[in-house]
Amino acid sequence: MNNSKNLLRSLLYLGIIFAVIALVIMLKRLLIFVSDEYIYPIPLLGDLLRGIEIVELSNIILFAVLGLGFGIACGVLPRHLGRKVSLFLLIPIVPILFNITGLVRYREWLREVGAQESLLPAEVQSMTNDFLHSRVGHKGYLGFYLFTAQYPVIPTNQQQMEEMQNVDNRVKARFNRMVGSQAWIVNFIFAAQGWILRLFYFAIAAIATIFHFQEGVKESEKFSRKRPKAQPASPQARVKKPLPQDSEIS
Repeated sequence: MNNSKNLLRSLLYLGIIFAVIALVIMLKRLLIFVSDEYIYPIPLLGDLLRGIEIVELSNIILFAVLGLGFGIACGVLPRHLGRKVSLFLLIPIVPILFNITGLVRYREWLREVGAQESLLPAEVQSMTNDFLHSRVGHKGYLGFYLFTAQYPVIPTNQQQMEEMQNVDNRVKARFNRMVGSQAWIVNFIFAAQGWILRLFYFAIAAIATIFHFQEGVKESEKFSRKRPKAQPASPQARVKKPLPQDSEIS
């Protein structure tokens, strides 16, 4: 009986966890779509908001939902076990969900390059890999992730890729002439600006997750205290058997 009950609790816990993760992914993709379709196309302002990846501010809400869901799910398992399992799962899940934006952007970039250059998927992959490797020394999503940390706007055709190198060199040369011997500052700023922004958004996601995870645990504990406990069965009253009466002495 206990084994069946524990199995049911484990399945319920996993069901809640998967539902929460699916909800966060769905909402994040929806917000990315809304930002791409209605916010970033706005003249001037859209480029600024794209540069700071304003959609990442939604991490406050999305990761609050994630933490709250994991915290509430703790109530399904035994108290200390539920917390340990949830925290163990959150450690890899938070950075994975945080990087969904980058993965979506990478796939959209490949699709856009293929559409503009009329290339097959294999040709698009080869072209973009060559570009990324020439700029950051890495290919694929890793190269894209490193590149977009420095450049929020990424070229979508061969001509833009060639022009971008020239523009980048001119901008850095202009700053170098302005600061003179302190040119390393310019290189550091270009290299660090995107990482600082990503670290800020990731900190928001982590803090929101931890805080609302604790709130979810509190809510699950309140529910557990309010839930009526099964009363132990009262022992049956012992029935006294009548003692055999002595036979009358005749």
